[in-house]
Amino acid sequence: MKSIKYSLFAGLILILSYFVFFSDLPAKPIQAATQTINKILSQGGPLSGKSSPQLETQNDSVTSQTDLIELKNWIAAEASSMDSKSFDPLISEAQMIDRAQNLNLQQIEFLKELALNVEPSSVANERILSVYLLTKSQNLALDALKEIANQPLSKPGPHEVHSLDETLSMHEKAIRRMVIDDFFRRAGSDPSLKEALYRMIQGIQVTELKSYALSKYQEMFGH
Repeated sequence: MKSIKYSLFAGLILILSYFVFFSDLPAKPIQAATQTINKILSQGGPLSGKSSPQLETQNDSVTSQTDLIELKNWIAAEASSMDSKSFDPLISEAQMIDRAQNLNLQQIEFLKELALNVEPSSVANERILSVYLLTKSQNLALDALKEIANQPLSKPGPHEVHSLDETLSMHEKAIRRMVIDDFFRRAGSDPSLKEALYRMIQGIQVTELKSYALSKYQEMFGH
C-alpha cells in the first residue's frame, strides 16, 4: 500500500530535481495547449476524428471531441490539485492508471503535444502529468513516447546559470528521461520491444541522454 501511495511521486522526483526554480513562476492556464486542441478540432486535423469520414460516423467524431475536452479539463484540475494539501496520491494514482490504460489514439496524440509544449503559458505540472499518463498507458502509446524521446530541446544552450532557459532545458531533459526509462521498463518485461527500444535510442537528439540510454542498453542486453 505504501509503495502504491508514493509511486506517483517517485515518477516525478527526477522532474522536481531538475527545475527547483519552477515553483517561483506564476501558474497560468495552458492557453497554448487549449488553442492547439481547439484549432485541431475545428479544422478537422488528426485529433478531430474528421479526417476519415468513411471510417467514423458523426457521433463518433462528437464523442472523440468530447473525450479530448474532458481529458484537457481533467489534467488541468488534477495538476492544480497536486499543490493542494488535500491531494491524495493513493486515490489520484489509481485514477491516473485507470485513465492511462484506456487512452485512445486521439488522446495519446493530445498528451504528446501537451508534453512537448514549451510555450510560456504552459504549466509544468500539466506537462508532467501528460508524460506520466503516457508512461502508464498500453503499448498503443509507443510511437508518441518515441517522438517525445527523440524531440530535440527547444533551447539546447549554453545557458546562463539559474536562468529560465536553463530551467526549461533541464525540465525538457527530465521529461525525456522519464520516457526513456519507461521504454526500458517495457522492453524488460517484453523482449519483443527490444528493437523498438534500440530504434528509439538511435533517434535521441540530446547527447547526454543518448549516452545514458546506450549505457543502460548495454547493461540490460550485454551489447
